[in-house]
Formats: sequence, C-alpha cells, structure tokens
Amino acid sequence: MATTPAQLPKRATARIDKLALRMATQPPVTIATLADHGIACGWIQQIQEARKAITNHFKPIKDSINSSRATVLRMEKTALARLEPHETHLAGEIYRWERDEAPADLVLPAGHSRRAKISVVVESLHDLIEAVHNGEVDQDCVAPNLQELTKRAKRLGGLYNVPGTRVVHAVTVITAESNREA
Repeated sequence: MATTPAQLPKRATARIDKLALRMATQPPVTIATLADHGIACGWIQQIQEARKAITNHFKPIKDSINSSRATVLRMEKTALARLEPHETHLAGEIYRWERDEAPADLVLPAGHSRRAKISVVVESLHDLIEAVHNGEVDQDCVAPNLQELTKRAKRLGGLYNVPGTRVVHAVTVITAESNREA
C-alpha cells in the first residue's frame, strides 16, 4: 500500500513507535549519576532526531499549503478591496439618513437589520493605568505586551529591571546529532 505524501514513511513511523515503546516501558529517567546523565542525553538525542525527521518530512507539504493559502488570501483581499469603498460609503449614507432624516416609523426592507458596533479608543494610557491602580477598573483592561518585554530582557540581559516583572530562564537541550542537516 503506497503512502500518501502526508504520511510519514514506514521506516520513520517504525522508528518512532519503537522509541515511544522503549520510553513507555522503562521507569522515568531520574538523573543522579554521570551514567544516568549519559543515558538521558542518549534518549533526548534520539527524540530530537525523530522530531527533526518528522518536521523535515512535513515542511515541504506545509510550505506548499502555506504558499497556496497566501495566494488565495491575496486574491480574496484584492477582490474585496474593489467593493470595500462602495460598501463603506453606502453604509455611512444609510446610517446618516436613518439617524437624521428618516421618518420615525421607518420599516427596514426585508432581510435588512442593524447591528450596533461598539469599540473603545484609549486616549490616555496613563489615566487608564491610574484607574486600574485606584481600583476603578479591572486589571484585565491593561494587558502587558509580553513580546516587547521579552525583547527588552534579551537586549538588556542582566540590566533588565521592569517593576512587576521577572525574567524566566528556560533551557532547551540540543544534541549535536539532532542539529545536523538531514
């Protein structure tokens, strides 16, 4: 039976199954000695090699799909852009007329309805933060920009000092074998 492009090759699937079975049938690895450390490094190397094989197998498929998706989204955006100014103008005119000039007993045409859209614009971040500080507004109204804070921590290193935050260090073990190009 031939595999479809999305399926992993049988050899890779067998290798992953064998590795998963070996890991599942052994007690969890606890490192207490140099030998234990060597065993753990061997396991993680095998896992990372398997992960890299899976990622490399699916990459061209994902790239093709993403390329096609990008093309379709561009085509959709182009088509919609032709209509958008007209729709915006007409919606504005209808709203203005209904608000200012329409008779009080106006009956909307069949299939038409109105949906109120409410949005908020922050005019003073300082005042909003002060309102949160004073308990007038829930803290959920001010969300930290974690991406920007992380960039700042990477840039400043040990000099990073932003009140109310702390830097968390995580380590990923990368083995020489799993880092090779497949």
